Amino acid sequence: MNAPDGGWGFAIGSDPALLAVLLAAAGLLGGTVLMLLGTVWLHWRHVRLDERAAALRRDWTPRLFGLLTATPGQRPPSLPSVARRDLPLLVGLCNALQDTVRGVSLDPLHDLARQLNLVPHLRRWLRRGSADRRLDALTCLGNLRIHDAWPDVLTYLDHRDSVTSLTAARALVAIDAQRGLPEIFSRLNRPDWSESRVSALLKEVPAPELARQLKALAQPLDAAALRKLIRIADSLQPGQVDDLLRQANERFPEDTELRSAVCACADGPQWLGTLRAAVADPEWIVRVQAVQSLGRLGDARDRTLLAARLSDPVWWVRYRAAQALLALPGAERRDLETLATAHDQPQVREILAHVLSEPD
Repeated sequence: MNAPDGGWGFAIGSDPALLAVLLAAAGLLGGTVLMLLGTVWLHWRHVRLDERAAALRRDWTPRLFGLLTATPGQRPPSLPSVARRDLPLLVGLCNALQDTVRGVSLDPLHDLARQLNLVPHLRRWLRRGSADRRLDALTCLGNLRIHDAWPDVLTYLDHRDSVTSLTAARALVAIDAQRGLPEIFSRLNRPDWSESRVSALLKEVPAPELARQLKALAQPLDAAALRKLIRIADSLQPGQVDDLLRQANERFPEDTELRSAVCACADGPQWLGTLRAAVADPEWIVRVQAVQSLGRLGDARDRTLLAARLSDPVWWVRYRAAQALLALPGAERRDLETLATAHDQPQVREILAHVLSEPD
């Protein structure tokens, strides 16, 4: 291929379209090279970080485990210094081990935090760190029971992110359960604080402390928060929520969902009168819980009440009433079989046949 008259430079300079194509091609080539170099650098950096993290875990895991499981009174060994950039890795490792090794003395962790001057870094992460570092800082401050950090941790209890707020709540309970529980109970109405999450959080509270505070802390709660607290407390301490149930009956007798929660969580003969009255409640969600609990707590005298619910307009009430009749003390399966055959209402025969067909 021969160069045009005047040479390639003249041809390119005299043809703007050709010049634009060549410049675009050069830019594309340069961008591709830069992207390739950037990818190589990112891969190299990622590998180096992984290697550094692995080395830190190899070096510190046995050391931290030894600190956490040391004999009380044993003099802690001196610890090597840690580069500032490695502190997030070390804090994450401490948190993971603390969650694994429960019921140990906090003295070794305090010694670790003191030797590494860790607390100022944690408090700085709360103020200016990334979301991950903030969570690690909240968890570690709770594990260390740093009372001076209470105001910093409390700030995040109302954070819009549910994970952050619940992590702060757990840290407050760890630092001081007596101070932390009122703060948590006052926020039970947060829609993103599910019952299961709050239950998991309150499991960290010593049972005597939780039982002591439940009655007093429930007093200012509204109906919605009290319902939530009753279900949470019943899951943690089954059969020990009588005080809460009495509060619900006394303060919010017109609240349908609370009446239902009372019937569901009632435990013991002291609640039979309430359950027997609730069997005829105008709201079906109350009736269904009442007949179910009556089958668990009632006796032969309740057969008439439960039999009357076999013709309830709501299928679920009929179903639970049939199950309750079968569960009562002294109940005979053949009596229900006879009733299922002879009753003049089809819906009663149908529900009894359905329950009798279920496996024991």
